[in-house]
Amino acid sequence: MQSTQTPGAIWRRMALTGVILSLAIMTGGTALAQNLPRTGAEAAQWSRHTTHEELVEYLFEVQSMSDNMLVQQLTTTAEGRGVYMVILGDPPTATPGTAWFSGKPTVFIVQNVHGGELSGREGGLLLIRDLALGQLKPLLKDVNVLIIPSINPDGANRQPRPTRSNSLGYDMNRDYVVMETREISTVVEDVLTQWWPDVHIDTHNGGSRPYNLTYQTTLHPSADRDMIDLANGPMFEAVRDHMESEGLKFFFYSGARQDQETGEWWWGTTEPLLRKQHSYSGFQNMIALLYECPGGYPLELQARAQKEGQVGLLRYVAANAGLVRSTIMEARRRTLAREQTDVVLSVERSEYPQDYEFYVREGGRQPGMQREAGARREVGQQSEVEYKLVTGKLGTLYLPAETRTRPWAYAFDGNLYKIADLLRRHAIEVEKLTHPVTTTVERYRVESAEYAASTYQNHVLATVEVEVFEEEITLPAGTYLVRTGQNGGTLAAYLLEPDTDDSLVTWNFLDHVRLSGATIRGERETPGTALPIYRIINQVGVRAILLP
Repeated sequence: MQSTQTPGAIWRRMALTGVILSLAIMTGGTALAQNLPRTGAEAAQWSRHTTHEELVEYLFEVQSMSDNMLVQQLTTTAEGRGVYMVILGDPPTATPGTAWFSGKPTVFIVQNVHGGELSGREGGLLLIRDLALGQLKPLLKDVNVLIIPSINPDGANRQPRPTRSNSLGYDMNRDYVVMETREISTVVEDVLTQWWPDVHIDTHNGGSRPYNLTYQTTLHPSADRDMIDLANGPMFEAVRDHMESEGLKFFFYSGARQDQETGEWWWGTTEPLLRKQHSYSGFQNMIALLYECPGGYPLELQARAQKEGQVGLLRYVAANAGLVRSTIMEARRRTLAREQTDVVLSVERSEYPQDYEFYVREGGRQPGMQREAGARREVGQQSEVEYKLVTGKLGTLYLPAETRTRPWAYAFDGNLYKIADLLRRHAIEVEKLTHPVTTTVERYRVESAEYAASTYQNHVLATVEVEVFEEEITLPAGTYLVRTGQNGGTLAAYLLEPDTDDSLVTWNFLDHVRLSGATIRGERETPGTALPIYRIINQVGVRAILLP
């Protein structure tokens, strides 16, 4: 990766906003002059966001004028609103199979997973119009584009103001493991594991000013390294160059931190949890990108920043289709071949060796905001704020902290059908033994367990420590089997190892098993419970039926 060089040492925030606003394209005026459909926000001169009813009408208006656009309703929310996916191509491909037959890479963009974060929603509507009817239409000869303009219409249309969660109180960007919301279920089951896009973008409002858009790819070291390097290197640089050509500032997510003892600056980010989009799609061998637009800017400028960030990415993918597809296909081949020999159980934060230049608030962080503190967002006020350019490390690198050898397969008790069902929903291949097999396995003995003191996504998460021990056993007919030599092998291993952050033990799928030490706030019990999940290290001969 290259360091980001930006001229000037100090910017005044109000001046920055004025410069960028003066450069902004008057999208509403352009659409009006060309007699094209306008979004509700454009019609209201950006005084409010587009309502759900206006969004749906706009999609069908644009479609009626284009031969390159299909509209599919994926699901209906708890409050009865449709969740729509726009399929764009030249020609548009109505099924995943025809998308693969086209030979073109596919980019999947999900807007507005957090209802109150509307920049991607508004920017995505502008992008749809320009791809279907405007100057971006030639891109569709080289790339297929799938866009969900609002995955959380209930949250976006909540009164008196939009909410982060959906109408049932779920943070849907924490639902990629258990898929308890119908919205994320359709993203995973109907799009990600059917279309198998090469790139998956999720848009938000976050990051730090004076940047107009911040960017992050998969952080978890379980994901393929070549995918991460492509996204952090040439792909990032291409999007940055496009943004800067539009007068917009672009950098990594999320913000600057300063070590209070040494005075050194570094750029930090979020945690690489599987339950989030930017980790989940990486585990599924896709280039996952997080687009975060800092708050405080006018809605029109936020929409434009999100749109141009997506345009820059599409231009790169279209121009480098062969490289993008070969990187993804090689990642999938390596997973099938089990070339990743270890399962990463936990990670530790690190940093890239080279120096980067980035903007920070003049005067730095407030006292007490130490390097080890979590991510802090720069929201900003309407008063003048000065920014200066500093040099520091990019602390967006995570390394394995604890690993365990990747087995040939996992097996688990035939009564655990809920686990088998969830794995199949993730497109993980699950078999069921038709005949017993006697073999040596590794098992997990729970040494300690503890439940969280409060609920999270309607769960009380469990944390366990286990001892792995060897035992020869006979697995009876009906036992479930999951081989790791499959596209979902890395994901399956992370879910089935009990002591990862997002294991199925963590998410309460084995709560009916008496976990030693597992009390909500009480005394620990006697350790020693053995979990009904088995690691088969070496290949054995089995007779089994693949589940549909």
